[in-house]
Amino acid sequence: MIDRSKDTVEDLIRCTINGQIQQAETLLKNNTNLLSNPTVEVVSFCINLDRFPESRPSPLSLKTGQALGTINKSLLAFAFYLIEIKIPNKLIEGVNCVIRHASDQHLESLSIFLLKNQLNPTAYAILKKLTKRTPSTTNLNNLASALMRLGKYEDAQRLLIRAINKTDVSDDMRMNLGLCFWKTNHLIEAQKTFHKLIKSEKYQTDVLPKLLTINLQLGEWQASRNILNEINCQAKSGKRFHPFSSLYLETSNENHRLLTTSYAESFISKTNRSRHSRRIPQTKIRLGYLSADLRDHPTGRILDQIISEHNQEQFEIYVFCLNSPNCTPQYTSVKAHATHFIDLHNINDLTAINTIKRYSIDILLDTTGFQALSRPQISGAELATKKVAFHGFPGSTGGLCDYIAGDEFIFDFHGSEVLSGLAEKPFRIKRGLYPPFMCPLPSTSFDLRKVLKIGDNTKIVGTLDSPQKITDIDLISWFRCINNVADSALVLKQGSRRWTSAVASLAKAHRIGPDQLKFLPRIQKRPEFLSALSQYDLFVDSHLYGSQSAAREFLITQTPFVTLVGKRFGSRISSSINYYHGNPSDICLTREDYESAVIRLLNSPKTNPETSNQLDLKAQMKKWCYEFELDLAELHQLI
Repeated sequence: MIDRSKDTVEDLIRCTINGQIQQAETLLKNNTNLLSNPTVEVVSFCINLDRFPESRPSPLSLKTGQALGTINKSLLAFAFYLIEIKIPNKLIEGVNCVIRHASDQHLESLSIFLLKNQLNPTAYAILKKLTKRTPSTTNLNNLASALMRLGKYEDAQRLLIRAINKTDVSDDMRMNLGLCFWKTNHLIEAQKTFHKLIKSEKYQTDVLPKLLTINLQLGEWQASRNILNEINCQAKSGKRFHPFSSLYLETSNENHRLLTTSYAESFISKTNRSRHSRRIPQTKIRLGYLSADLRDHPTGRILDQIISEHNQEQFEIYVFCLNSPNCTPQYTSVKAHATHFIDLHNINDLTAINTIKRYSIDILLDTTGFQALSRPQISGAELATKKVAFHGFPGSTGGLCDYIAGDEFIFDFHGSEVLSGLAEKPFRIKRGLYPPFMCPLPSTSFDLRKVLKIGDNTKIVGTLDSPQKITDIDLISWFRCINNVADSALVLKQGSRRWTSAVASLAKAHRIGPDQLKFLPRIQKRPEFLSALSQYDLFVDSHLYGSQSAAREFLITQTPFVTLVGKRFGSRISSSINYYHGNPSDICLTREDYESAVIRLLNSPKTNPETSNQLDLKAQMKKWCYEFELDLAELHQLI
């Protein structure tokens, strides 16, 4: 007689992890002979916890010391997921139970598996106890990884520095330490640590893009260009690098496309690429948003505007959230206006993919791309009939999505070469990729001139681009403009000490005095930040990777905003915003025209802006959203 018990246990695991509780219960009732199996015991625990969370069962009451070695790790991870979500106060009890009954080898294997499956509190709890028992290099580094996943970079940094002083340093440990230094803004230490990994076979492709960005943050522009050349050279030989490195500096569309497609390919190949079947047409289009920025973030503010205006008689709105819950107005508003809000922030990639597929989405707007909190393993799966890269990463997703949202200006203006850098088909939004900015200017007592010690008659020209977006070429161009306008000052966001020193040295070499160059510290309160915008006389934009969503905020002040059109997707977004919502005459095609426009506008008297009417702003937003929904409906009809 054939023993089917193994197949039955595997069926139990699959049904339980996929949330098919009734099927799992039926299998258990029909196979009571398996109840002594440790795996089946965890299945029973999962079912009871998922079905009756109020019963507070004792988690993971494993019967024997060998049990962990025979239990499916996916199932055990799922059991811990249920504890984290439903009864977090039982987490330590469950961990203590496993610690008592498992060998160090099994615990090390389990902790790595938990980290891969986003179960960071559980992994941290297990590793904290494991490192006391066995403080090996691997266990200490895994504990640091768990701390980093929980956002505790300073704690992880201290742990790694202590460990490095006592043990042999592995490349894994050095990589984590470099990331901790970077996240805690110790840029020089991060640079030195990453430099030691350049020859590492395992980490070279990870550290080169990071070093490029750090060099830009330190004002080492030529060193960054050298690294980009090295990245492009190695990419052509088949190595994969994070595509963000192609945004900051001059490179061709072909190089950008090569970086994005080679990077995306590995994620696409590791996900379930079975073709999503087209849903039987219903009265409403199922529109999904996948985002890791539902918080006080430029993308979060844009999504809040759009989702709150959707016509829910024509669209069912599904929001799949990858960031943790928070109390920001954006998160609260999006959750309230969505037809369905699905929290995926601590769910592993495969479960998240299956969850999204369950809703049979017609069009999914993916705002993650290759941003910091993105999860390309999820984006690479066939989640919807049509997937569109929408805001977020300002460039190609390398084929993670079918389409990329833009507009006629970005895709087509002046013999555009943008399409040659994209792996996706263009999705044109007729009224512009970005909606109009709706927030009226607040009235505050913030005085920009007083903070920066700038005279009343001095013209203020500024940019709010992050330091790493601003190249020496941009700076020299702006210095030439300042030198041609009497009583003018350039205001930049404050960066690292090394960056500020490098900019000041470059300014001195171009005869810019201390009164002509100011560095603005971060303004913490958003009303004061918006109020400060109205006190500039002119805004300028860095050329290659510009202001983007911040440009919408410039325009609400009705202050002139000069942009220089680039050849890549990301270098055209600010100009697109100016074209649809600002002053198209301030868009320039050459550096010479750009500098002439800046000088001309600084020499012109500033006009008093008209008071923005909130009703007018609301009407503009409604019109934009109405046209956007027509674009979506048209996309939905495409075969």
